[in-house]
Amino acid sequence: MTSSKYDLIQSTMSQNARLYNSLYYKHDFEEKNHLFSSQLNHYSYNSIENNQYDYNYTYHHPLFSNAIHQDRSEEIENSRERLEWKNDYKQTIGKLSVSAGALTYYQWFDNVYNLSNTSSDRFVYDEFRQDAYLSAKGGSDTFQYSGGLRMASSNSNIDNDAENSYVEFLPQMSLHYTINKTSSLKLSARRRINRPGLSELNPFQTSVDERNIYSGNPDLKPELHNRTEIKYAINIGNSYLAPKLFLNYTTNSIQNRILTYEDGTSLIRPENVGKRYEYGINMAGAIVIGRWLRMNPSISLYQTEVYGPENYHDNRISYRINGQMILSPFKKKQLSFVANMRYHAPRLGYKSITSRDPLLFCGINYVMSKKFKATAYFAPTFGGFTYEETERNDGTYHYINSNDINTEYLIAIQISYKFKWGNEVRKLKRDTDYERDGNGGTL
Repeated sequence: MTSSKYDLIQSTMSQNARLYNSLYYKHDFEEKNHLFSSQLNHYSYNSIENNQYDYNYTYHHPLFSNAIHQDRSEEIENSRERLEWKNDYKQTIGKLSVSAGALTYYQWFDNVYNLSNTSSDRFVYDEFRQDAYLSAKGGSDTFQYSGGLRMASSNSNIDNDAENSYVEFLPQMSLHYTINKTSSLKLSARRRINRPGLSELNPFQTSVDERNIYSGNPDLKPELHNRTEIKYAINIGNSYLAPKLFLNYTTNSIQNRILTYEDGTSLIRPENVGKRYEYGINMAGAIVIGRWLRMNPSISLYQTEVYGPENYHDNRISYRINGQMILSPFKKKQLSFVANMRYHAPRLGYKSITSRDPLLFCGINYVMSKKFKATAYFAPTFGGFTYEETERNDGTYHYINSNDINTEYLIAIQISYKFKWGNEVRKLKRDTDYERDGNGGTL
């Protein structure tokens, strides 16, 4: 039996250019809450990335007495163009507010991959989307309701060889009942779509290292997330508590599957593996203790169940804690101390467990005047911090990937001064949203 270990040194040099243009028009009719808006967005992105990998292998076998050195260099060139046109209409009819709209979206992506001047691959992708929605909301002082339906359609082509098309309907509804002056009850349900990213669709094989190969999947369908929750909210003095029950149900769940070959190499490929359930309880709120202390905790306890091919099923209980504490000890000075904490216990994926270290941020805020204020933040971790570690095990393959960051010198200081020159800047109230390069889009 042989075993091996290796060290990897990676050097990366990259440069990119982004250009985002937006043209916006809004028309207010004479009637209150009656308006039309149109927005045209253009996004352009170009980048070049050079990666150099140096490997030093040590084989624990009598036939190999010396370490083996290998190196590889790669160059990646990306170009992306995206054009988006949004139209929204809103009108109030009696006590009912009605909204409707449409989105036309086109994007083109070109990826060139050169490996050690020996091989070259090119990935060309274009996509056309057409979305439309209709929603309404209304109610009285004690009971409010809203509902709507969105249609999301897409047609994409990859290298003129693979075509991926889908049409999905995304309903949503919400009911809110005010029990009395201090408490209320809310029921909501919605479906949203999470589209695969460009790197997940790219069919070319790239080396994670000399033993692991990654390949995208042009046949991926988008994930559909269904979420239902019921929340009870109550005010107790100046404090606020909101327990809720929730159920998340995902179909076409995108997870990485791993195929292991006889030579020890493995192919990692995203696939629509099945279904995923998450259900549990969450407690959130704002706890005020006098004038000087305020806490905003959020604690969730939930069960995850994952279903996949070949009757695969696994489940796990997990929890997450997020919270903020603000201490203001001085009555006449606007000086406050802030602590933020985030932690997510190991959570279940398809034949995998993902974990991370607890993260704590501490800070100081000081408002010296209406014009001048200062803020400082630091992370008291005193060393390394694992922000994601994934362990995969399917019976024949065991793999641990850990992503760490040195937080020993992680500190941020911000000083701001507000000048009173000229007229005050008039901000335009509108939503601007665009996808990041390489990531999927959520609607």
